[in-house]
Amino acid sequence: MTKYLLSLTLLFSLFLMQCKNKEDFRDSGVAEFKGKILNPGAPGLTVEINGVIKEIPISQDGSFNAKLDVPKAGIYKMMHGPQGMFLPIYFQPGETTVLNAEGTNLMMSAKFEGDNKIENSYLMAKMMNEANLIDIDQTTLFTLPEAEFLKKAEEVKTKLIDFKKEFQKQNGVFNTFFEEIINQDITYQVTNLKMYYPIYYNYLMKTTDFVPSESFYSFFQGLDINNENNLFSEHFKAFVPLYLNHQAKIKNDSIKSYEPSGIDKLEILSETITNQKIKEEISFKIMEESFQTKLAEAFAMYDVYMNQAQDINKKKAIENLHAQWLPFKPGSIAPSFSGVDKNGKSYTKESLKGKVIYIDVWATWCGPCLAELPHLEILQEKFKKNGNVVFVSISIDQNKEPWRKMLESKKMKGIQIYSEGAWNSEIIANYKISGIPRFIIIDKEGKLVDGNAPRPSNPETATILSTLI
Repeated sequence: MTKYLLSLTLLFSLFLMQCKNKEDFRDSGVAEFKGKILNPGAPGLTVEINGVIKEIPISQDGSFNAKLDVPKAGIYKMMHGPQGMFLPIYFQPGETTVLNAEGTNLMMSAKFEGDNKIENSYLMAKMMNEANLIDIDQTTLFTLPEAEFLKKAEEVKTKLIDFKKEFQKQNGVFNTFFEEIINQDITYQVTNLKMYYPIYYNYLMKTTDFVPSESFYSFFQGLDINNENNLFSEHFKAFVPLYLNHQAKIKNDSIKSYEPSGIDKLEILSETITNQKIKEEISFKIMEESFQTKLAEAFAMYDVYMNQAQDINKKKAIENLHAQWLPFKPGSIAPSFSGVDKNGKSYTKESLKGKVIYIDVWATWCGPCLAELPHLEILQEKFKKNGNVVFVSISIDQNKEPWRKMLESKKMKGIQIYSEGAWNSEIIANYKISGIPRFIIIDKEGKLVDGNAPRPSNPETATILSTLI
């Protein structure tokens, strides 16, 4: 009997050791990534792990094989072909991930094998079923009364959890770490719906007066925002800036009217987040997005960021962005632009010197550009009696005819000019524009106020123009 018990104890100990080894997936190491891409849309696969990009070549027969340095088991990113969209992929040190897919549509055709088959198959399945899981259009969702909205948000969360459970029922269970980070990701996905609710409600209902009840933000209480594993969730990374924005408003006792600056957010980040890796990741994200969308604010934050950041690679990346955009620093001489109106009259930066210039770089095919047009009209109406400001809309349409037709049909006001060359035009090259709409403010002396200015729909724009004139 004693020998039998000892045997059971030994077997149980071996079982625990095997379980421990199987679940000991957090340490860094090398993961193998291999498979075959039929009809590849590019010569290789791109994998991003903690900001480090690795290009994996694809052989003539479509096969690929790579050894990846993985600092920790987690959800990273991969991309292939001209789609330009990163897809999530789970890598675990010491294990092998196998991907077979059709190069023309990686997400729809991806089939996984190997050690992480279940986890990666789930990530693809969830992406493909996202629209069905959140089966209500945003206009309907974000204009619901508060209580109904919160109920709907919880229904969305239930659907996401039920989908995860059903997937495991049919395909097998996830490893415990993957289960943990997916649960957190779902939490922040639904949390972000709640964070956006007051913003979109005011926008869609065309009001500025709506403020949620005091109990609305009670969902903050269940969040562990200093859990480093949250960094595997893109929803968490999107949540933190929204959270910092909210906390800055609370600190300044002005939920409605106060719009926190980037420096405010960095300050709140330093006060609120204790985990250094999360601080590094989020502050980098704030800086990176500021250089893309709020150039003047990015320059204002630069020294604060560089003094706080410790991650050498991230600091170097921001240094490079700073150097890239330095010619567009507020107060610099604005690069030139030119174009002709529908009657053939030429306009240049120099011909408008002495005026505050608000530039809109747009095209008739650009949805976000068209969405800003009503707001631009309101802005023009606000300043129409002031001769010190001019509104210049510069079209980068491939040809003039759609532009001419829209000018007539919408009776567009302000200085409407056309810049030859579309994406190779002068305005695109001189202002390093990679996406439209792009708005630019130049002062009376021809100097840049903001090379990537707020949109007409942003109340901050009117304030800036009023100050300049």
